[in-house]
Amino acid sequence: MTLHLGGIKRFSFIAVLFIVLFHTVGTAQVNNLRFSHLGIAEGLSQSSVYSLFQDSRGFIWVATTDGLNRYDGYGFRHFRYDPTNPYSIISNELLNLEEDGQGNLLVGSAFGLDLFDPRLERFHRVLPPKDYNFKHVNAIKKDARGNIWVGTARGLMWYDQEYRRLRPVNLGQEIGVPYVRTIAIDAEGILWLAGGQRVICYNPVSRRVLPTPEALLKNERYGKSSFQHASIDSAGNVWLGTEKDGLIVWDRNTRQCANFNSDTRVQIGSDMVRAIYFQHGEAWIGTRNGLYILNNTRTAVRNYVVDKYDPYSISGNSILCMMKDRAGSMWVGSFAGGISVEHPGNENFSYINEQMGRQPGLTYRVVSSIKEDKQQNLWIATEGGGVNYYDRKNNTFRHVRVNPGSPHHINPEMVKAIHLDQRNNLFIGTLEGLFRHNISSGGMQPIPLKETPARAMDDVVYGLAGDDQDLWIGTKGGLFRINAAGDTFRYRNNKKDPGSIISNDINALILDSQGGVWIGTEVGLSWLPKGRQHFRNYLAEYDSVFNKNAILCIYEDDRRNIWIGTRGGGLKLLNRERNQFFTLDTAFGLSSNIVHGIIQDQKGDMWVSFDQSIAKIVIRKAHAPFSKEDVQVVNYSVNNGLGSNEFLAAACRTAAGEVMFGGNNGIVSFNPEKLIINRTKPPVAFTSFLIKNKLVPIGDDSPLRQSITYTDHITLKHNQAFFTIGFAALNYINSGTNQYAYMLEGMQGDPQWNYVGSQQQATYTNLDAGEYVFKVKAANNDGLWNEEYTSLRITVLPPIWKTWYAYLFYLVTAAAILYFFWSHSLKTAHLRHELAMQQRSREKDRELAQRKLSFFTNISHEIKTPLTLILAPLEKLVNEEQGNHKVLQQLLLMQRNGERLMRLTDQLLDFRKFEAGHMQLQVVQDDMVRFVRDVLQSFDAYARQRNLRLNLDAESPEMQLWFDHDKLEKILFNLLSNAVKFTPAGGKIKVSIRTSTERKVVITVEDNGAGIAPEHLGKIFNPFHHYNNTGLPISGTGIGLAFTKGLVGLHRGQISVESVQSAPDKPGHTCFTVTLPLYREQYAESEVQHDVPVIPVESELPVLQREEEGEQPVMLIVEDNEEMLAFIASHFRGQYTVHEAADGKEALKIATEVLPDIVITDVAMPGMNGTDLCRKLKKDERTSHIPIILLTARSPLVFQMEGLETGADDYVTKPFNMGLLQLRVNNLLQSRALLRERYSKDIMLQPRNISITSADEVFLDKVMHFIDGNILEPTLNVEQLAKEVNMSRITLYRKIKALTNQSTIEFIRGYRLKRAAQYLERNEFTVTEVAYMVGFSDVDYFRKWFKTEFGRTPKEYAAAHAGNAGAAGE
Repeated sequence: MTLHLGGIKRFSFIAVLFIVLFHTVGTAQVNNLRFSHLGIAEGLSQSSVYSLFQDSRGFIWVATTDGLNRYDGYGFRHFRYDPTNPYSIISNELLNLEEDGQGNLLVGSAFGLDLFDPRLERFHRVLPPKDYNFKHVNAIKKDARGNIWVGTARGLMWYDQEYRRLRPVNLGQEIGVPYVRTIAIDAEGILWLAGGQRVICYNPVSRRVLPTPEALLKNERYGKSSFQHASIDSAGNVWLGTEKDGLIVWDRNTRQCANFNSDTRVQIGSDMVRAIYFQHGEAWIGTRNGLYILNNTRTAVRNYVVDKYDPYSISGNSILCMMKDRAGSMWVGSFAGGISVEHPGNENFSYINEQMGRQPGLTYRVVSSIKEDKQQNLWIATEGGGVNYYDRKNNTFRHVRVNPGSPHHINPEMVKAIHLDQRNNLFIGTLEGLFRHNISSGGMQPIPLKETPARAMDDVVYGLAGDDQDLWIGTKGGLFRINAAGDTFRYRNNKKDPGSIISNDINALILDSQGGVWIGTEVGLSWLPKGRQHFRNYLAEYDSVFNKNAILCIYEDDRRNIWIGTRGGGLKLLNRERNQFFTLDTAFGLSSNIVHGIIQDQKGDMWVSFDQSIAKIVIRKAHAPFSKEDVQVVNYSVNNGLGSNEFLAAACRTAAGEVMFGGNNGIVSFNPEKLIINRTKPPVAFTSFLIKNKLVPIGDDSPLRQSITYTDHITLKHNQAFFTIGFAALNYINSGTNQYAYMLEGMQGDPQWNYVGSQQQATYTNLDAGEYVFKVKAANNDGLWNEEYTSLRITVLPPIWKTWYAYLFYLVTAAAILYFFWSHSLKTAHLRHELAMQQRSREKDRELAQRKLSFFTNISHEIKTPLTLILAPLEKLVNEEQGNHKVLQQLLLMQRNGERLMRLTDQLLDFRKFEAGHMQLQVVQDDMVRFVRDVLQSFDAYARQRNLRLNLDAESPEMQLWFDHDKLEKILFNLLSNAVKFTPAGGKIKVSIRTSTERKVVITVEDNGAGIAPEHLGKIFNPFHHYNNTGLPISGTGIGLAFTKGLVGLHRGQISVESVQSAPDKPGHTCFTVTLPLYREQYAESEVQHDVPVIPVESELPVLQREEEGEQPVMLIVEDNEEMLAFIASHFRGQYTVHEAADGKEALKIATEVLPDIVITDVAMPGMNGTDLCRKLKKDERTSHIPIILLTARSPLVFQMEGLETGADDYVTKPFNMGLLQLRVNNLLQSRALLRERYSKDIMLQPRNISITSADEVFLDKVMHFIDGNILEPTLNVEQLAKEVNMSRITLYRKIKALTNQSTIEFIRGYRLKRAAQYLERNEFTVTEVAYMVGFSDVDYFRKWFKTEFGRTPKEYAAAHAGNAGAAGE
């Protein structure tokens, strides 16, 4: 900023920079202004500010070209035009602001006038009167009566607050005239309207236009350029700013005009004046060339413009508007410069800094100590520039060098402490010793302190204090005292002497009012009373009070209390009378716990310095302990107008009452009694309300029906009791230092104020239902509390289950329940008897049904025996009477009905088994199409007899699916049996098989028979329900379909029926649909049968199969040539049961299924050739015993060797002689028979005693090893053995039969008996013991089979081998 007195030119650049960096001293800054800035970086929406306004609640409103801004001291809230919101502002280009009588904000813009309702935060358009179309609202002004006047391009308007309309004011001219640019109102209520090139005076009471002052009309500058602004000062003088002719002032007393522009003696450098305001009798004039301040006599002017070197200069030169808030701060809005704010108190502090250019100053900027002499001049110790003497009256500095001749020139200039004595001597403590400077003579004399050269720390002086008799020196090597005679006394720490000083490492030193010495060290506090030799050390307090923090400074106040500043432990107060310490720290409001300097002002208040701030401490209570209410702390930092500095221990109070603190950037000085204190108690406004960290909008369905700022009561649901309230103290002077306290009444316990410093939010979670009152109060930047709190009543509703009507509902419900139980108990007692009777009836019915079923079951068992005796001879007679057709027809009729009776009997037994839950599912994979065709085949003869057509419709010729043969056969048999019975001659029965998309197989049985009546459809699956409406003698048990449904359900399927009953002219239609699972994984593992079903154990041998084959050997012929295959097969078919295969794959499948006695195969075949087939058969334990003859046209020896190497038993070359092939087949079968005989004799006679050579012998050894390992187990059976060798029962049977000519059971039993014979030969066990040892649980059964095997009883066998018949007992 630059000063202008009359026509004084701007200071030089160096002077400006010097001012910016606070290097001026004394009173050089008396007229300077320090501005703080608000711009886009602080949240302002746009940097061109056209209007500023403070509303009745204290918020600052800012009109910009990018919408409206509300400022609460911490941040801006923006209101902009939103085309989607009908309640948004009409335009973002704002010009003027004013408040009406209801607290609504009138906003003038480039597109008209808006009224902003701050309660609902909505804008409403204020429509102009008819025939008064205009856009720009140039001015809005409210007079003392509350009337609001609006200046527009179409004249003056009066705002009707009741109807929110603009009314035109008749100024005695035509409509829309004159152009009103600005409005000013004098003390008499006269409106001064300026616009264009004239000024009009209007009396709103009389509604008359008054004459414009003559002097104004005759002024040489009047009417030459348009008027921009009008304002009236407290004396009634009218100030008019013009566009090109500067400022015109009409003096009400003299009735004369004065001009101020670039050509006048008191010069205003810009001729465009756009804003005028009055502050402390001075006129603030906003121009395009900065701010001009004209003094109250209008004889001098100061100009403030943008200075890039001065962070506190005004932020913009083109001033648009000005405003003064309630705390006295001046707000200046500029074009593209944002807002500049000049707060009262910004000039509280002055500075003494390092010399810069030609301006006087310190030789070094770091100040460690300050002393004032009797002439009120200052001695200033610097850490690098020696000592400076400052003559304050003449504003001159003199540099005192400590020891210019020292070889170590640096350290003597590092001065840590100075002391002035009564003899005009200045003692200087440096890092290289103590010096005495005679002020009168100017001499400098070193004072030796080191006891020996090794004690270098004795010369590091940190503290000086003294009186008329003694000088005390604190060093890093101990404490020293020099008396008036010049004698030196040393005080050092002695660990063995508790009365010695606490430490040699001294930081601070003072002499108290009684002559005692207080020493602050790195490890605690010591006190040496006057005249004593023993120190009082505060050892215990080092841990409990000082928290092991070093002491940096010590001060005695006027009450003889000792104040101690620590490095991190805060400020300590020692009451010497009570010997009691008390701590003041950040919890009491101090800005830091590191205290560098302490001083007391003339009023008795304490001042302390920290790293980057200072604080005033006012104690309202005589003695500790103190509460927070007893201590007032006012912090001063950069935010409070304090220049940037990092303070050290230097502190001083001058005779004039000034307080000074020194630090790394010179000295800051101020007079505590002349500090401008902010006496305005800040009101607190609520600024935000959040639920679960989300801002709550205003609305009918929201807890906030209007802005939280205007809300005094809010109701929350139980799930909304997690809220945060934001608030702001509307004090804009260093608002960052505002302090807050809040409480919530209604919670358990006695509510207390929570002092939270500068925290602007209060959060509460999970509040119980109830009534609460939130209260908040604030203190301004100078710590002045406003005890008038702002409150918000909060109602938290209970959840619906805790409301009074919920409890009423609970009561009614409980009563209803009790009544229900009472009435129910009566009904229960009444129904209990009926239930007992019904239970008895059901039990009787169940018993009767059980007896009925048991009766039929028992009868069925009894019928089966005579049926067997009837059907067996009947079958024989049928075979014998094949030529006697007359008798044969009768026999066949008897056979069919006998078989039908047998099926009914079996079905009844199966149904009984199903009812008892003993029927289990055993599914295997098979061709369902073939299976169903086989079932249909059994009905073919009967259907032909009745002239019925049976059809099978399958989705594909072969469908390999998983199903239970037995269960599906019974299901199909029952459905087909019913279809055949109820379908008349000539009818049709169709069975269909298809798969569905739902992983199911669907089987349907359809007929065009009699059909089922609709009333019986729901009952046909009920047990013992038989239905027949055909009139034909068709009998039934009523369990067939019930059994079928049960079997389908057991098979994890569903069954359904659709039927249309027949009519005389139309056949009926019945369709049963059975749906079964399609894949194996749809069944449980226990329901899957892994082996092919076999016949019972005692009849497991495939004798019946071989009987069907004529007990002929089984031969497999493999040949890809059909003629050759047919020729060989025709030759052997009379002697062998022949199986044919066209390739190796088919042959391998047949071989593993039927286990032929011999295989004849061609070598050259597509797919799997003969040698590969031979290799696979020989490697498979199931087929390794089968002899194989290879047929080939390849005669060379190498091919024959290849075939034999694969395990073939013989090799025949084409063309061959059938007689030769016949002989080779016979020879191989004969050799196999001999081998079986050897196995059956040698191996079985001597278990485990033969040598194993072939693959078959390896197999038999594995079988015998398993039997031998489990021979003690009577439960050893074929299934266990088959599982061990990984074969099915039938395959194991065939394998054992082929090798030993014995069944598997005979083989196991024979092995047990052979082992028993070995035990009996030893004569070590009884017969009973031997029987048990080889797995026979029945001794008689053992004797029977032993005698069958060996021709004698076990006892006889043992006696024969022992030579003594009585050697073995039973």
